[in-house]
Amino acid sequence: MATLSQVYINLAMGTVVTTICYIGFGAAVRFECNKDLTPRAWNRPIQVIKNCLSRPYSLSWIHWAMSQRYIDLLAGIPGTGTRQKGWSGPNLRTNLDGIILMRYHALQFKVSVVTTILCIAMLLPLYYTAECDPLKVGRPRCQEISQNTDFEQLTIANVVPEYSTEIIYKKNGTSVDLSDASIPANYLNSTDLNDIDLLQTISWSWTNGVTGE
Repeated sequence: MATLSQVYINLAMGTVVTTICYIGFGAAVRFECNKDLTPRAWNRPIQVIKNCLSRPYSLSWIHWAMSQRYIDLLAGIPGTGTRQKGWSGPNLRTNLDGIILMRYHALQFKVSVVTTILCIAMLLPLYYTAECDPLKVGRPRCQEISQNTDFEQLTIANVVPEYSTEIIYKKNGTSVDLSDASIPANYLNSTDLNDIDLLQTISWSWTNGVTGE
């Protein structure tokens, strides 16, 4: 069962791998490894990528990519030509199918950002702060919930799925549902609940009048 510490470890490892990828991309641009970066620049001057990006290459591509307009992509990217180190000749451009694909990816990105914010700001705090009331669901059920791992406390598994107001308690802290027809008659008499974790000592008396019989 995954724990919260394992999630942190995976996040840290992912951050390290991502950093290595960024550094590797910057090094590939720095040493003009165009053939390994983009097949479309295979037969073009080796300077075409550097013509578009500024230093540091590892990060500058993010701003450059997000600043591109669809009309510019259709017309062609300046500096990606076939002659004079990329400043002359036909430029690299994107067709209409590519524009549609990029718009679809942009929509997916926006949805993922909204979903992430909702989960972090609403669902995770709601799941983590969910409480279990032994007076409603019984002490054994609350003990079971209290054994959730750190990771499970951030999921819906930490939320008690069912509440029942038709519960009586026995001296050992367990509960019995009054709607069960097989309950022995002596359970409907005086019953004490001693729970230090709740309210020190609670004494309840259950009679036929309380149960509506």
